[in-house]
Amino acid sequence: MTSQFLRSYHCEWLKIRHTLALRLSILGACMIPAIMVIAQLYAPAQISYNADPEKFWTMHYLRAWEFMSVLLLPFGIILITSMLTQLEFRNTTWKQTLITPQSLSTIFFAKLAILLSLLFFFFIAFNLAILCSGILPGLLHSGIDIPRHMPPVGKILGDSGALWLTCLPIVGFQFLLNLRYSNFILPLSIGVVCVIASIFALQWKDGYWVPFSYPTFHFMVMSGQEKFRFPYSIYHLSWVWFSGFVGIAYFSFLYRKYKA
Repeated sequence: MTSQFLRSYHCEWLKIRHTLALRLSILGACMIPAIMVIAQLYAPAQISYNADPEKFWTMHYLRAWEFMSVLLLPFGIILITSMLTQLEFRNTTWKQTLITPQSLSTIFFAKLAILLSLLFFFFIAFNLAILCSGILPGLLHSGIDIPRHMPPVGKILGDSGALWLTCLPIVGFQFLLNLRYSNFILPLSIGVVCVIASIFALQWKDGYWVPFSYPTFHFMVMSGQEKFRFPYSIYHLSWVWFSGFVGIAYFSFLYRKYKA
């Protein structure tokens, strides 16, 4: 079973390695750090390492995630999940995939594992890009010092792990929609509506009922801007929502008849 899953995972990876979704995940990871490099070069006295050396890495890291967690990360997950999951519909290859000598469960979980792996890869690339964006201005501008303080590696790893966890409900929900509907626009539109609703949920004391808001709620926690004390942990709820969405998607996948 393990070897069959690994072969299926490898096949799914071969399908996406030249897709736009993979390129978008790499570009998305580098976009905000690149903008931050430009900003430091144009305003070295205000936002470069010279401005506040002891707090530079913490502020630099939080500034990067502030732009990413509220909108770009949820929108990126929705778009990339839709693009990857809809590959079989777009290429009309569902029948060919389903008649291969592998179980439906293997196909389902291999596709899900690819999505989770790509999200994990994005987080690694984004954090490396943040570190590079803190060092690069000092190499390009003679008036900016190269950071001599070490970045808070423990905090970066802990926050990144928690953020990855809070993204799981979004992945699960979009995976469910994209397996259920062959129309690319419908799951994408529903996801965008959910992201907009999550922005309003940030001002609601019961906002934990809106799982799309979890990445931003975690950013509030990690940046000391937490507004509410929820009766339930958003990290535990992330697993609950994710498991529920994936469970529904799984049984829907098992019993659906794919025509294309």
